[in-house]
Amino acid sequence: DQPAIAAYLHGTRTEEMTEKVTTVAKRLHDAEVEALGEDWVNTWWEGVPNCSTVEDSYQFGQIVSLYNMIKAWGMLDYAKDRYEAFDNNLARWDFDLPTKQNIAVATMMWGYMPGIATEQDKDYSHLFPDISEEKKAKVLEAIEFTRKHCSKTSDKSGLIIPTEWETAYDMRPWTEFPMQK
Repeated sequence: DQPAIAAYLHGTRTEEMTEKVTTVAKRLHDAEVEALGEDWVNTWWEGVPNCSTVEDSYQFGQIVSLYNMIKAWGMLDYAKDRYEAFDNNLARWDFDLPTKQNIAVATMMWGYMPGIATEQDKDYSHLFPDISEEKKAKVLEAIEFTRKHCSKTSDKSGLIIPTEWETAYDMRPWTEFPMQK
């Protein structure tokens, strides 16, 4: 219903709705800049590789964008849900096979969410040849932060989750499906 209502309102009250969207977009951008800094917001993706070919096994751009969403907007649960696909892909990954062959024989949802999860204490710096050492350090920090907070295999003991990252609203029509007996 919400998309239909939004489309109706945009079609019948275009100026008012455009003003509201602009206001929300500005608030989101301002929160992002406050949390991450203007330079990071404008350039974080430059030189960060993704799963653009059948030779790429890590979706670093997506992983760093999850970091940005958590830091800027507190979207931890969303990030965990997205990162779960990486965890599932990693669980089925055979490092003895080349990436292309892993993808070809995969029963994973590679086309929907390509990439495998990163692993603790593994050095990924060689996969970022096109970015400065300073930016590389920040990208690697973002990747490790995301793994630690989102991976179902990471040790979360001692991890303090800020209150503002907790779910504020449960938008589901009902919180549990009726039990089937």
